[in-house]
Amino acid sequence: MIRLDVAKAGAQLFNLSSLFNARVHDGFTPVKVQWINSTDGNNPLDVKSMKAFLKGRIGQGTIIDDHVELEPKSDLVSWEDDGSGSQPNGITLIKLPPQVFTRDGIFYGYIGLTDTDETVITSVSIWFNVAKNVMTAGANVPYYLDEIQAALSAVQSSNDTLQNARKEIQNQIDLSKAAFQPEAFENEAALKAKYPSGASGLMVTVDTGHKWLWIDGDWKNCGVYQSAGITDHSITADKLSSSILTGEALMAGVNLGSGLNGQAVGYGYSADSKNTYSASMVANQCHYKISQATGSTAYTTWNFQKYTVTSTDNLVLSFKCKSTLRITIDYALIKSDGSADAKSISLQNDVSGVEKTYTQKIDMSGYTGLQLRDARGTFGTATGTAELYDFEISRASDMNRKFDNLADAIDKLSRVIVIDPIDQINQVQTGYGFSSDSQNTFSSPLVGDRYHYQIAQHSGSKSYASWTFRVTANLSAPSVFTFTYKGTLKPTIEYKMVRSDGSSDVKSVDLDIANDGLEHTYALYLDGTGYSQFTFSSIRGTFGAAEGSIELYDFSLTTVQAEAQKKAVARMVADQQTSYLMLNFDDATNMYKQRYELLKSYGFNFSFCLNEGFYDNKGFQDGEKALFDQMIADGNDVALYGGVGTRPDIHSCTADQWAAYVKPLVDFCASNGIYNITCYHSPNNLMSVNGAQGLKQLGFKMARYAVSPDKSLITGFDQSSFRVPTLEIQDSNLDDIKSKIDEAISRGASLSIFTHLVQDSATNEWNTSLSVYKAMLDYIKQKVDSDQIKVVTWREFYAAKLPHEGHENDYQRIVKMLSK
Repeated sequence: MIRLDVAKAGAQLFNLSSLFNARVHDGFTPVKVQWINSTDGNNPLDVKSMKAFLKGRIGQGTIIDDHVELEPKSDLVSWEDDGSGSQPNGITLIKLPPQVFTRDGIFYGYIGLTDTDETVITSVSIWFNVAKNVMTAGANVPYYLDEIQAALSAVQSSNDTLQNARKEIQNQIDLSKAAFQPEAFENEAALKAKYPSGASGLMVTVDTGHKWLWIDGDWKNCGVYQSAGITDHSITADKLSSSILTGEALMAGVNLGSGLNGQAVGYGYSADSKNTYSASMVANQCHYKISQATGSTAYTTWNFQKYTVTSTDNLVLSFKCKSTLRITIDYALIKSDGSADAKSISLQNDVSGVEKTYTQKIDMSGYTGLQLRDARGTFGTATGTAELYDFEISRASDMNRKFDNLADAIDKLSRVIVIDPIDQINQVQTGYGFSSDSQNTFSSPLVGDRYHYQIAQHSGSKSYASWTFRVTANLSAPSVFTFTYKGTLKPTIEYKMVRSDGSSDVKSVDLDIANDGLEHTYALYLDGTGYSQFTFSSIRGTFGAAEGSIELYDFSLTTVQAEAQKKAVARMVADQQTSYLMLNFDDATNMYKQRYELLKSYGFNFSFCLNEGFYDNKGFQDGEKALFDQMIADGNDVALYGGVGTRPDIHSCTADQWAAYVKPLVDFCASNGIYNITCYHSPNNLMSVNGAQGLKQLGFKMARYAVSPDKSLITGFDQSSFRVPTLEIQDSNLDDIKSKIDEAISRGASLSIFTHLVQDSATNEWNTSLSVYKAMLDYIKQKVDSDQIKVVTWREFYAAKLPHEGHENDYQRIVKMLSK
């Protein structure tokens, strides 16, 4: 442990070489520093709520008494702790990342502490040796080496100030390249004595090193003269102009669509005089509003007059919207010959009136510009309003570019797109790969606009390969962390859950890898109760693993709606001998409202379907989202029916073909916060082996199919089970249903009952009359009240039969949360 005196008594330069050994690109070796105060009896300093920092240079040099002389081209490095290293007894646990140790030689600088307001509490000068190291561990050295970026990280600038800064930098560059030889003078007085009436050319005063020019009848002091240009790594914060240092947010993204926000652009329009439109400023943002009347003969439009952004780089368009009206955004992509391809964005049919942010990535390949044309309602729609504002149009390509020089750095930093911490794993290479066994490999290729993180191990490896991320996101509600993976290596993901007091729990989960070459999605449920942050730490292989590789990409963190979460996984039913009855049905009408109210009066939970129509209609119909959330919150369960596109033949299709048919519907549900659906309802009442395998690829745990009454009992369900027989109730088979319920009770078996539409009078043979449906419910109610059978959902049934089955995701979802 290193003890440092904050009173700086005795030595003014602390030599840490005998206490701390560093090598080039060493990373995260823990070093304990104890801060004491010699003026207070050597008592430890209270470092709670303080953060450690380190700044200095690394290069070749010599030690002269209490001073270190480094070569001119030494590298500037800096590091700051996030506060997690502060410990009792005045101790700070420091884990310097590999990017700090950029080269061999001597580190000379200082280490200190700041408070929560970034005020420096104390700092002491230190030096230590940095030895050579042949391994680089994929270190992203330029991130820490770039003195320009280090200086700019503390700089703020408004857009106007940014332009001035660019001009000042260009002036400096232009002056440094001046094509005339300066004339030198001892001082200002000597200059003016020789040329009292001025002279052409550049003059330099030796005493100050400043350059002078004759401008408007007077000698003007133009600041420090730089004759040889700007050398690499020579610009520091004190060399930058005050216009930069006193500005606002230099690194804030430049919004190419900011004109839409500053004033009304374009005009509203509708041929129906009952509809209205307006544009007004709200908190320095222009809000565009449109309104439509019931049965309008024409939709309302806000015309942006072809607001154009010129760019060959891919763009990201985002805006905020509060709407009770379904909206379409029309835009066009411009070609080099002036022609245009019309495009549109149809917003999800969310009519809640709650503010939502919509983001659209726009591929500019083969185009030279984007035209935002209009926002419009829907012809003949019911009454509704929409309000759009806070438009942003940004270049997507800037995130992955390196800086060539100062002007380039300012230009690109000013256009960086701010993204959430988890999504930055996709957009920016994050972390680094590592393995002490040189035969293991790691890489992170850019595939399209997504980074793919790869690790590979050889058979009998002496250590596992890993990729370290250490990306932290705030947890404000229960969330689901997902990513896509494929490969043949069974890896472990490691993550940390941090509490508000700074304490944390480190956790790990083993992935189940199917050696099938297909993509799989892993969803990790994060309860969030008692925690404020989630840190995705690393992905690693298995020590001594057989030959294998793994590739991970498309990371996301999605918040689960709190109300729907409360009872999304119902109570656990642990008795393996209990007879269960599953009520499930399809053919939604107003999100099953009529049947939901009826079943609530009996006290029954049920499983209901979301089908292809849910996808075709882009989600929930008017008012249905609130009812869906309420059904889930009350302990009911959702299943999926069908898929998207042309349905494959269940008898002849492959597992991959059936999975491809269902996956878009699964993904669409996930985009709406609906995860880990347990059961799939076969749309053709059949389920083949290949169909079942395709569904297993997507994470389903069972599939229901229709059978005749004599084959409908579920006498067992174990790890090898998947297909579940289901009996469809019709007006003609009520007595068969009753007898099957009795048989299930007598044998300790279970039964699944499926229903299409319940109508006052059944209009066809597969629907059910309301009187027959109530008679069935009355019979079931008698059996439930006498504790002969339990009515459960698909999710409850699976949890009861396999309470500890599956990997960590299933365990969390089905076991830990079942008591809620």
